[in-house]
Amino acid sequence: LNHLRCQFEVLRRYRLPDDTLYSSSKLRRLQELLPRLVKEGHHILVFSQWVRILDLLEVLVANLGLTFLRLDGSTDVADRRDLIETYNEGNVNVFLLSTRAGGLGINLTRADTVILHDLDFNPESDKQAIDRAHRIGQTRPVTVYKFCCEGSVDEDIFNRCHQKSKIADAVLHGGKLDHDHEPGDEDVYEDVDADLAAPVSVE
Repeated sequence: LNHLRCQFEVLRRYRLPDDTLYSSSKLRRLQELLPRLVKEGHHILVFSQWVRILDLLEVLVANLGLTFLRLDGSTDVADRRDLIETYNEGNVNVFLLSTRAGGLGINLTRADTVILHDLDFNPESDKQAIDRAHRIGQTRPVTVYKFCCEGSVDEDIFNRCHQKSKIADAVLHGGKLDHDHEPGDEDVYEDVDADLAAPVSVE
């Protein structure tokens, strides 16, 4: 609705109030989390598999007064290098990316924090997105936040992806589902409110 309202003058009167626009638990959480992380000096990548969600995230980040860039599947190849170089120079707080567009070939080692606003149906896609901050040249630990709304389709996607990852690990480790984790591989769960369970992987 907000996107259509921005496109067509006749719909301007249907503009959604900010409280309605940001009524999801994930966006409320981002309103708290992003300013704190920026104040602490972190550089952040925010991934979503939905371009329309990136539209909302743009409005949210702009209203928070944070500098940001955006890259999705519609971004020209010629512009991607400029966006990446600008971000890695360190003058931008937040980089918004679509999960699939933020895949192979993108080096964003300036980032030390990755937020997956919504999980991809294929856990490998999320891993490739996270790896953008783990390329050669990264010198700091990277914290990964995985947002998942309890009792929603998010939870089903999270559980299925977790199961797929366990199966993949079993294949890679000779069929042992309960292999020993490397230090830092554990998932830590942070309860942020009644609506939202935000699993946080610290790598």
